[in-house]
Amino acid sequence: MRDEASRKYAKDTYNAVTKAEAWDLMKKEPGQGGYMYSTDTRYKLIQDKMEFLGEHSGSSYGWCMRQVQYIAQNGWNAYVALFQEGDN
Repeated sequence: MRDEASRKYAKDTYNAVTKAEAWDLMKKEPGQGGYMYSTDTRYKLIQDKMEFLGEHSGSSYGWCMRQVQYIAQNGWNAYVALFQEGDN
């Protein structure tokens, strides 16, 4: 995630999950339909909080949700470490 668009979308998703108070939800798998087609209305709440939702493809939306899921499951420091490893 080194390009500006990826950072912008990931940050937007992170902020939307925070605003929706959905960090516990993001620790779990989305179930049938994945993030995009889930019938769980809590994912719709996250989408409603996303500033750039209309700019996403299905792929970029799924990627951003997986980034946030990783943070929810492993913590911010573990997420940052993923990118620092590539710098060595």
